[in-house]
Amino acid sequence: MTVSSEVQLSRRGFVAGGAALAAGSGLGAALVWPSQAQIKELEAAGFKKKPVHCFVCGATCGLQAMYREGVPRDEKSVVITANEEHPQRGACARGASAMWYWNHPLRLSRPLKRVGERGEGKFEPIEWDQALTEIAARLKAVVEKHGERGVSLTSHDLTEIAEYFGLALGTPNTINHAATCQTSGIVARRWLFGVPLQHHRVVDPDYENARYILMVKRSLNASMGAHSRLAQARSRGAKVVFVDPRMSENALADSEWVPILPGTDAAFCLSLANVILSDRSFDAEFLTRYTTLPFLLKADGMPVTEADLKRKGDAALFAVWDAVKGAPSFVGVKRDAENRPTEYIADAAAQPQLDYTGELKFADGTAQAVTTAFNRLVERCAEYAPAQAAKITGVPAETLRRIAREFATLKGVCDDTWYNSHNGNDFDAVRAMVILNALVGNIDAVGGLCFASGTGVAAMSRFDRPKGEVRTALGGTWTIAETRRLDNFTYAESNGTFDAVYTAILEGKPYPVRALFVVGTTLFYRCANSERVAKALKALDLLVVQDILPHEVCDYADYVLPATYFLERDETIATKWTLNAAIQKSHAVMTPPAGSQARDDIWILMEILRRAYPERAERAGWTAADADHTQYRAGFAARMTQGQLAPALRRAAERDPDAPSKIAKDLDSKGFSIVARKRYRNSHLFARPIETPSGRMEVYALRGLLNERLRPVTDPLPKHTPVKAYKLPAAGDEFYLVSSKNLTNGSGTAVFGWPGKFIGDRSIWIHPADARRLNIGDGQTIELEGLDNGFKAKAQAKLTNRVKPGVLYTYAFSGGFRGKLGADRRYAFMGEGVNTHWFATAYAEPVVGAMANNVSVRVRAA
Repeated sequence: MTVSSEVQLSRRGFVAGGAALAAGSGLGAALVWPSQAQIKELEAAGFKKKPVHCFVCGATCGLQAMYREGVPRDEKSVVITANEEHPQRGACARGASAMWYWNHPLRLSRPLKRVGERGEGKFEPIEWDQALTEIAARLKAVVEKHGERGVSLTSHDLTEIAEYFGLALGTPNTINHAATCQTSGIVARRWLFGVPLQHHRVVDPDYENARYILMVKRSLNASMGAHSRLAQARSRGAKVVFVDPRMSENALADSEWVPILPGTDAAFCLSLANVILSDRSFDAEFLTRYTTLPFLLKADGMPVTEADLKRKGDAALFAVWDAVKGAPSFVGVKRDAENRPTEYIADAAAQPQLDYTGELKFADGTAQAVTTAFNRLVERCAEYAPAQAAKITGVPAETLRRIAREFATLKGVCDDTWYNSHNGNDFDAVRAMVILNALVGNIDAVGGLCFASGTGVAAMSRFDRPKGEVRTALGGTWTIAETRRLDNFTYAESNGTFDAVYTAILEGKPYPVRALFVVGTTLFYRCANSERVAKALKALDLLVVQDILPHEVCDYADYVLPATYFLERDETIATKWTLNAAIQKSHAVMTPPAGSQARDDIWILMEILRRAYPERAERAGWTAADADHTQYRAGFAARMTQGQLAPALRRAAERDPDAPSKIAKDLDSKGFSIVARKRYRNSHLFARPIETPSGRMEVYALRGLLNERLRPVTDPLPKHTPVKAYKLPAAGDEFYLVSSKNLTNGSGTAVFGWPGKFIGDRSIWIHPADARRLNIGDGQTIELEGLDNGFKAKAQAKLTNRVKPGVLYTYAFSGGFRGKLGADRRYAFMGEGVNTHWFATAYAEPVVGAMANNVSVRVRAA
C-alpha cells in the first residue's frame, strides 16, 4: 500500500515502525505517524495538506490529510498525519488508521432491511426511498399508539445530532451512554461547580504547567493533545503518579505507578486529604473565600441560613462565623431575572472561621449546636487515615502519606478523569479527586485544575426542560409536551443512563418505549449486561441503526442505514480539551468509496422526519430542497454552521472587528483558530459566582441537601462505598476483571481496524504470581466465568507484572466482537478476547445513574 511511485512511503511502514518504536520506548502505540522529514518529502512530490479532525473517537483531535490534486483519492493515495500546530493535535493509532476505515471491506454501503429474525444478521439491500418511507410510516404508527415519548434515540459522539431530530419529533428521550463512560465525573463536577462547568472538556488540568500530576484511574488514551502537554511538563521536571490496578502505557515513561484495589479510589483520595488536613498544609484562604467549607451547619448537616437566625431572614444567605465580631455573618449571591448568580454578597470586613464549633440562638428561640462544614470534612477524612485506608485500598500507609505531602508541597493537580465509570461507585471518587485540588488551592491557577475559555459556538438546539421550550441555532422555537427524560425518572442526576430505556422496553416502566434509533454507536460495547441488551432489542417494534461499519447491534435492526465518514464531510465545532478558546474545521477531503450510497447522519434523520411529519421538519429548518443529499450541504448544513458560529463571531468582533475574517482564514488554512487565550482566575468562581446554590465551589455540596427529592439518599461529602455493581472476588481462582481504552482499537469504530490485528491486544493480563498459582502459562487459553451471571468465555492469558495481583486486565472495545452482518474471516480476530459487559450486571449508582465496566470472574486454564 504505497503512497506513490515517486515516494516509497507505506502505511505498513508507518504502523510497523511506530509499533516497534513504541514497544521499545514504552510509549504505547502513539508513534505511528510519518516523520516531519517524510512529510516534507511528500510535499516536495506535490502533496497538499488539508486540515481535518479525527472522529474515530469523540475527542476530534486535529489531523491533516495529504493528497495530490488530479490523483483519485483513495486509501492508496491519501496520507493522514498529525496537525502539529493544532491545540488538540491527533497522535494515536486510531487516527493514524483512519484510511483503513474509509474503504473497509465491511463498510456499510446500501440501506438494508431485515429479512431474518432479530439477531440473525440477515438483510436485503433496498433503495433509500423505500427505506426512509417505510421507517417514517412505522415511526408514525409508534407515535400514534404510544406518543412521541415512546420513541428513543441513542448515540455517543453524535448525541447533538440525534437530539436535534428527537426534539423536532417531540421526544425528550435522546439518551447517550454516559453511564458507562463519564457520568460519574459529569455529576461530580455538577455538584462541585454547577451545570455550566460540569463537563470534563470544560474543567481540565493545566498539564503543561503542572509540577505534580496525580492520575487516579486516568490513562490519558484520549484526548491526545494531553499527551504533548504532559510531555512538556515532564520535560520541565514534573512528577506524574498513576494510581490504577494496572500500569498504563503512560506510566512506563518516567512516572510512578501505584497499584490499587479496584473500587477504592475514593478512599485513596480521602486518605490524602486526611494527611493534608492533619498537616494543615491546605490553602486556608482559598477554602475560606471560594468554597462552602466555612458554612455553619446544624446537627442534621443542613446549612444555617439567615432565615434560621433572624425573623424574616433570607434563606438564600448562609451563615459563617466571623472571628472579628465573634458573631455570625452571612454570605450569598445576587441573581438576575433568570436566577443566574451575578455577584457575591459578603461583609468585606468579616473573617470567616474555618474550624468554628459552638452554639447559636435560633429565631424560634432554641439554642442549637453548630459547626463548620470544614470540621465535617475533617471528621469524614479521619475515617480514611492512612492506616485505615491502606486496608481498604491495598496501598501502603507510608505511600499514602508520601504522595499526600508531595502533592501539598508541590501544589499538585489531580486529574478529574474522563472515561470514569469503572466500579459503580465512582461519583464519590471523582468528587474526592476534585476536592484534593481545592485543598491546595489549585483551582483555575497555573498548573492547576482549570476552567476552559468558552468560544461562544452554539449548540444545534437548546432545550429548556422546565418550560418544554426548544430553541435552535437556526432561530426556530417550539415546545414539546413531555419534558422529563426517561432515565431521570429513576436517576434524578443522570446525564445518560441508557439502561433505563431497556427497562421501558421490557417492563413498560415508567412508560413503554417501542422505537429506537441508534446513531453511530455500538450498544454491546457501551451497555452493561449484554444478555439484557439483546433481549430488549428483540422486543422493539422499530429499530433503526445508522453507522459506517456493521456493529453487533446492526444484527438486531429492522433497517441498517449507511452513514458518511468524517473525511467525507465539512464540520466546524468548538475545539475540545484545550484551555484556550478555539474553533476548528474539518474539511471534506474524500467522497464515499465507489458503490457506496452513504448519507450524512442528520440528513437521514431529518428525511425520516420530513416523510413522517413534514411540518415538524419545516419548523426545525428543513426545506424541500434539503431532501436532495447533493444540495442539503449548501442548504441546511451551511445554515446550521452559520447559526452555530454566529454568537462566537459576534463575541470575537467585539474585541477586534477584523477577527471574523481572520477566523475564517485560519479555519480554511490551518483547520483551527484560537479566539481567546486562557486567562487564569479571571471569570468563573473568582471574578463572579458560579452556578451552584451558594455561588461557591461546593466542597460541602448543597445541591443534594436543598433538593427534597435528593436529600434522603445523598451525602454532601464524598465517602468510600463498597462495590455493589458486581460480586467481590474471594481468594483462589476469583478475580477482578478491569478494563480501559487503548490507543489502537479502543473505540467502537477502531475495533474494525486492520492494523489492530497486529498492534492491538485482546489478551487477559494476569500477574505472574497468580498465573503460577493457577498453573497458567503465557499465551495459554483460559476460561473466564462471571461470578454474577455464570457467563463463560475464553481468551489468551498474558503474564505481566503490570497488573496488581488478584486483578485481571483487558482493553475495552478491543475484542469479543460477535456481529454476524458482513462476517468476514479476515476479521475473525475481532472476536478474540472478551467484552467485559458479557459478565456485567445492570447495577447503577442511585441518583447518579453511573454504571460499571469492571466485573468479577472465576478463572481456570482451558
